[in-house]
Amino acid sequence: MGQKIACEAACCRQGEGDANELMVGSEAVQPAHKQKLGSIPGANTTALAAPNTSAPRQGTVALEVAVQDDSPAGEKAGELERSSEADIAELLGWRQAAVVPRPPAPVVLQLGLKGFLQRKRLVADGHQLTKRVTSFLGDVAANHQDLPMAELMKPGADWSGFAHLQLSRVQAVSDLGGPRMKIVSWRSLAHLGRLPKFPDDRAHVLDAEELLKAFIAGMDSKGKVEGRIACLSMFSHCWERPDMDPLKAHPDTPDNKKAAALAHYGKQGVCPYFEPHHKFDYYFWFDFAGVHQTCSRQKYLGIVKLPAIVAACTEMVFYWSSTGDYEPRAWTRIERMLGFCFTISPLFVFISDSYPNGRVDAAQLVADAPEVFVADPEVQGGLCMLIKDPFGPDAQITDVQDKEFLRRLMDACGSSLPINPQMKGMTMGSVEFGKTFIRVDTEHFRIDAEAEEHIRLQRRALNS
Repeated sequence: MGQKIACEAACCRQGEGDANELMVGSEAVQPAHKQKLGSIPGANTTALAAPNTSAPRQGTVALEVAVQDDSPAGEKAGELERSSEADIAELLGWRQAAVVPRPPAPVVLQLGLKGFLQRKRLVADGHQLTKRVTSFLGDVAANHQDLPMAELMKPGADWSGFAHLQLSRVQAVSDLGGPRMKIVSWRSLAHLGRLPKFPDDRAHVLDAEELLKAFIAGMDSKGKVEGRIACLSMFSHCWERPDMDPLKAHPDTPDNKKAAALAHYGKQGVCPYFEPHHKFDYYFWFDFAGVHQTCSRQKYLGIVKLPAIVAACTEMVFYWSSTGDYEPRAWTRIERMLGFCFTISPLFVFISDSYPNGRVDAAQLVADAPEVFVADPEVQGGLCMLIKDPFGPDAQITDVQDKEFLRRLMDACGSSLPINPQMKGMTMGSVEFGKTFIRVDTEHFRIDAEAEEHIRLQRRALNS
């Protein structure tokens, strides 16, 4: 790894093999799937049938410029750490077709007039992308249809249309230009034992569009591959080791507790709505792998594109950490706003340090953090989480330069119709900080914890 030099902004070579990279003055991209972003292809009253188809936040906006060493891009020592190419091929199987291509090396920001023009172009491209993202969110909301939950809960339900719905969203996100949506399989998290970083761990990072295409090509008549349904999840969390020096900052603890939790979450494949008949193949978007960590241009545009990424995810999973302040971080507050407005699932999934053991004590959480959690007024023992102001007096921002991005993301929420069915029903399309709340899914935690307890009891019986 080369040294990093902090600066206001930097350009890197355009794209990651992305032909849709933004250019100043370019004409707006018209997504090929624009007219069906929110619809469920082939949906009817009995099933989701498939149509015919061919197969850092913290401190990141200080925007570093990489001073390159002599090692080729993407071939750093950490890329295949603890893994050989053969191991990865066996681990990922058909998913390997979706591994992202090696990105070009970052370009160092120039001094003087050339550097000024580079920064000017980057900011202009960011504004263009913001407009496209906002338009995309409007299209999704205008064409959105709620999932036919009652039908999908049935044992023999056809989930084919759900895969196509996710693909149409992700393809539309790709059509916006800028960095493509990148995700990580729970299998890679279990294999590595840590959160992979892009581009260092590129071999474990998947292109979401290519992954869903491969899934659709191999799914059975019920929309499953290997007995599971593909599901894209947004992971919201605070960085455990934030630092203005990007070489020191890290999202997880030294013992990699978040990676372990997500790996278990994915291995179990549970969704409380659809237990016990359907299991899910979970893929996670999180910043360490979803946003380029060394190319400032891709990092800048990746953050601008965050609302569209959230809208392409089905659910949001958040980590309540005992070693990091999740709630007051401005970035996690904005993520909750985005998830509240634009994910399909009406619940946030709760996991914590004790997952997957024990139970979630909702009353204790409310007592310990009344500024964050409230008791569900309609569900006994239920838990809700308040939406708080990312610019409130108690909000924490590691890098003041992040305020520009936070404001832009808040504007995207305010100028777009919500997708989330709970928001439409509960708040009449508006967010009131400190009063608007979203229900928290603690059932997922309970189901996985009970499964773990059952395994422990079986082992105890065998050893007795």
